[in-house]
Amino acid sequence: MQKKNIISTALIVASFAGVSVAGTKAVVCVPAMPISAPVASAFSGSAAVGYSSNYDFRGLILRDAHDGGNMTPIRVDTRYALNDKTAITTGAGYKALWNRDDIWGGNFENEFNYNLGLEHKCAPGLTTSVNYNLFHGGIPGFIAKHVNDKSHSITQEFGVGALYDFSEQGAKGLFASVNANYSFAGVTGWWFNATVGYKKDICEKVAAVLSASWNGTSNYYNANAHNWNIGANGTQGMNVRLDLPMTVAKNLTLVPFVGAYWAGCGALKDNRGFDKADKMFRDFTVMSGANLVYTF
Repeated sequence: MQKKNIISTALIVASFAGVSVAGTKAVVCVPAMPISAPVASAFSGSAAVGYSSNYDFRGLILRDAHDGGNMTPIRVDTRYALNDKTAITTGAGYKALWNRDDIWGGNFENEFNYNLGLEHKCAPGLTTSVNYNLFHGGIPGFIAKHVNDKSHSITQEFGVGALYDFSEQGAKGLFASVNANYSFAGVTGWWFNATVGYKKDICEKVAAVLSASWNGTSNYYNANAHNWNIGANGTQGMNVRLDLPMTVAKNLTLVPFVGAYWAGCGALKDNRGFDKADKMFRDFTVMSGANLVYTF
């Protein structure tokens, strides 16, 4: 049971930190806590706080004025099981940037996200979901306000996703997810994600989650605003990430992580519209940090 809790915590933390593993309310429309039967408690959830060396949004790493981007992510997710197959999920997250006032003339805001979703276990190993996401600030809010000339930095979207845990079919540790999000306010267009990963117990109190993710867009940006070169479709970002969840006390887990992030063809094209010091995204970076997670 303890090993199972370690793995579940790893998936939760990896999700809100930017990796689409077993779902994430802020980033990918797949449930953060996979359903298992029988349901021990109708209500469950997690609360997490941590440190990250960079701010990221769906695989894109922000470049700030000092090539820094240290961030404190905070997140709370809850899940209410209607039965052994269906549950309502909610989540709220906040990404606080340490050097926010130095980014783009102080116009960059911390990112807040709220999520409401419905997940359903369709078959052994397969969980699907539908979600509503609201973002304020961050990269999507900056695009909405300063590129698309909105009077606010709020974006909204609907999403659908599917998570398949191969462990239930004998392939222990393997999982995969696919997701599609349609933004209809602030920013319009599609954002897609695909992730594959492997989770394994190292010892009684330590586990490892290795994952690889791809992010892409279709008509997500306003290509003509201010004559900026923002609007490139295709791959936006790719990453490989390792999480090492460690149980430190009952229901409390420390999860250090490290990941390598590459900008895709779309993000690289966006960067060509700016001088080197003003590029919005980092072409390549290694991001690391740790999160402390309490499950309830």
